[in-house]
Formats: sequence, structure tokens, C-alpha cells
Amino acid sequence: MLNLQINPDSLTREQVITEVASLAEEAGSMVALGFFNLAIGFAKFRHFLRLYIVCATSLIGNGSFDRAREAMRIMDRSFAEIGRLVINEFCKSIGADSKQRQGLIRLAKKNGERLGFLA
Repeated sequence: MLNLQINPDSLTREQVITEVASLAEEAGSMVALGFFNLAIGFAKFRHFLRLYIVCATSLIGNGSFDRAREAMRIMDRSFAEIGRLVINEFCKSIGADSKQRQGLIRLAKKNGERLGFLA
């Protein structure tokens, strides 16, 4: 089992993108996806859209469509998390109760499904 000790403070977003693409090309899709999952475990990289796009396109380039789909599902969950946080903060700012907040979250989910997001 590979155990990497990574300090996210020592990595830039560009370095992580480069590493995912390089690993996909040189070591294969499983290794690239593993590094991608490790990287998004750090808050610094979790909501970095270009990382998801580079990962998915690198995996597609290898013919690993299922792994690319997995990266996109992870992206969907990560960005849905941002949506929930925004709705929570909005509801706090206007004094909405929990029932109204849940209604807004349901509406956002329904709209996301209607627009074709993975939801």
C-alpha cells in the first residue's frame, strides 16, 4: 500500500493539476484518480473546478470513462456542498426558519436535476 505524506501548504493548485495529468499519462488512471481523491481531501483543492476538469479529461484521454464519471460525481457532490452552505448563510441573513431553509434546498436540488446535474 502506498502511503504519501503530502503537505498541502507546499503544493500550489497548478502543481496538483500537473500531477494529476502526468499520473494519468504515465502511471495510469487508477493512480491519477487516487491522487485526485487525496488532493480533494484538502480544503484548499476541494472546490477548485479546473482540477476536476483536468482529471476528467485526462481519464477520458486514457479511455477510462467510468473513472472520469466518478470524478464528475465527486465534483457534483462538492459543489452541491457549496450550494447548501450558501443557502444556509442566506437563510441566516434573512432570518428564515429551518422549514423555509429545507424548502430552498429541495428547490435547488430539483432545479439541479431539471438542468441535468448529477444530483
